[in-house]
Amino acid sequence: MEDVLESDVLESDEKSVRDPNANNRYPNWYNHITHTVNGPMNVVELIVSYHREPQHGHAILVLLTLYVLYFLLLLFMGTFVDLWIYPFLAKLYWSQRIMFAVVCGIVLIIFYISGVFLNKLFWPPIRVKAFARLYDPTIK
Repeated sequence: MEDVLESDVLESDEKSVRDPNANNRYPNWYNHITHTVNGPMNVVELIVSYHREPQHGHAILVLLTLYVLYFLLLLFMGTFVDLWIYPFLAKLYWSQRIMFAVVCGIVLIIFYISGVFLNKLFWPPIRVKAFARLYDPTIK
């Protein structure tokens, strides 16, 4: 989510997304690598390792809880410490920040559902059974 958001907003106005002093601390290539390498590595992990799915209701609840806590931390840091992790949030009204949070939450759920679909696509039942046999030869 952050990768998509940062790349889209970064193209239009870099100062809205990144701290202007960030280039003094981290070279451009380092920022690019840390935000880009996650995607391909997640695809590799999806292909090589089977993930048992939790109950969808519990998984979405945990996902949204962590997301809300993260967003509240962002708002707290911006409002009380005057340190906006994403500077474009400082330019928004409160109603726009809430709408932004809701839209990001919806996109997060869509990403979760896409991940479940991809997991089932890459790991059909026959492949899951074959993978289980690697660890327990008694499974037929």
